[in-house]
Amino acid sequence: MIYLLTGQPRNGKTQYAIKMIFDLIADNRKRIDKGKPARQIYCNIAGVNSDDVKVRLPCQNQDLIFAGQKLWFGEHDDPAKPEGYICPDLGSVFIYDECHKVPWIKERSGTLSDDPSCYSLNEHGHCDYIFILITQFPQYVHTHIRGLIQEHYHIKRNFGFRSAKVYRWDEYQINPRSDTSIKNAYQVDRFRFSSKYQDCYKSASAHDSIKVHIPKPLYYVAGGLLLIGMLIYNQYQKSALLKNMISTQTADTPAKIAPNAPDLTHHPKDTQTDPKPQNQPVALTKEQIEAQIKLQQEQFELELAKQRAAMQMQYAELQQQLTAQQQQLDDYYRRLEMYRKQLPRDYRIQKSDPNLQVRAVVKRGNDCKAYNANGDLMTLTFDECNYYLQASGRVHKTNGATVNQLELTAVHQLMNNPAYNQRPPEPTAAAEGKEPRGDAPDNNAGGGGQK
Repeated sequence: MIYLLTGQPRNGKTQYAIKMIFDLIADNRKRIDKGKPARQIYCNIAGVNSDDVKVRLPCQNQDLIFAGQKLWFGEHDDPAKPEGYICPDLGSVFIYDECHKVPWIKERSGTLSDDPSCYSLNEHGHCDYIFILITQFPQYVHTHIRGLIQEHYHIKRNFGFRSAKVYRWDEYQINPRSDTSIKNAYQVDRFRFSSKYQDCYKSASAHDSIKVHIPKPLYYVAGGLLLIGMLIYNQYQKSALLKNMISTQTADTPAKIAPNAPDLTHHPKDTQTDPKPQNQPVALTKEQIEAQIKLQQEQFELELAKQRAAMQMQYAELQQQLTAQQQQLDDYYRRLEMYRKQLPRDYRIQKSDPNLQVRAVVKRGNDCKAYNANGDLMTLTFDECNYYLQASGRVHKTNGATVNQLELTAVHQLMNNPAYNQRPPEPTAAAEGKEPRGDAPDNNAGGGGQK
């Protein structure tokens, strides 16, 4: 079983891996009770079982993966196992934090790996091995291993809270932050950070330095909900008071109205000058009170509908803002990954000096030569020269100036041009160490085009 744990820095990947170690230790106890051998756990998480951590974990053996051992994860008696490679115990568990720094795990060009440790993973299930690979981005893992991953967990921490969501898939996801991937997750768990896990490795206090940051639109939503709650409570109090008035006045109406009823035989002038009728409260009938209650309820429902519509609009705006922010993050990391893969290693230095820019590469068998824009042969090693042929976009492209035909010729044109099938003539002493700029490469050639 191969697990892949991904997530941005300080989102809780390592802490979740420590939780998985606790689960493995508990499973080891059950295995021992059943008479089965315990799994050997190998872990390279920084600080695990070191002298400066508060909690020490049992069954941790760092030496096997720290000592630079050459490991074979296939059948122990496989004749294809190279000499010098060792076979770990059956059922062992390997936890690689920052796995993209391990040579046989990190991403390289090509679908299949030629590293024995990597391609022996094809048979790791026969030995009951468990791998937990931890990295920031799934693109950092070798393409050979991607197809072998059976569980992909992506840990996402929201707003700096001390908890994170864990999205789970039963296969490798190239972009776990996309809406499609999140929708297709077969399970979403809530993982709460705990000092129980933090105290097991050196970066235990890293999560505490993150401050909680809640988007402002959420404050508006909370304020609107609070206002609606206050309105509902206020209307409820009024309704209870009115109902009490109805019951009280219904019982007391005959006793109150009869003594205070105005004398219709009085002259209107006398009635206006009499102060007592003006100060006397007007008694309402039951029907009038019920009509007032109904009117207030209608007004309340109308106000509630307005508040609900406003809340829905604020919620929609919040969703749009969050979606736009997530899209910006995805675009940023996508550009970062493209720059890392496609640009030459010394791009900034080469950009300011055209003489250092590799404009054409010619490879014939074990011979690889690189030329700059002037057609000068560059002093690169075979590996440095071959680096420019391993991925498109690494050879510098022209800015529109006139350069030689070799620089502007695409790879497929060179392969189909018979003029380039001939070996170039040997340089003479008059050439002063420069390679000829005429016909050069054969079927393996690369060059930049116009940008």
